[in-house]
Amino acid sequence: MGKNFYYRKEVNKCECCGRSELTEYHIGKSSMGWSFLFSDSKYKTARGWKKFLKANPNNIFDEYGDMVNLEDMLELMERKGGEPIEKGKVFDKGYFSDAQGYYFSTGDFW
Repeated sequence: MGKNFYYRKEVNKCECCGRSELTEYHIGKSSMGWSFLFSDSKYKTARGWKKFLKANPNNIFDEYGDMVNLEDMLELMERKGGEPIEKGKVFDKGYFSDAQGYYFSTGDFW
């Protein structure tokens, strides 16, 4: 069983009707017994994602629409981080690790 995490922000809110557009990026997925799997939907490094999320701490949600605390998200990423021996490695079928050993997927996954 796993859980997906997203950055979500309403933009271009109409003053008349209140409708808005939703900007959404898939941050990644945490699955039982596996390292955190980042999405390359916006950044290609865990450092990039962390910096972005720190600048936008109120826009982190899980797949059920519940807001996720920034500190909890960062702790999860660290606790389920990558393998130091696999830094900067490209794997088959759309997976790679960044310079710190965090794992990424280049395709859609849920």
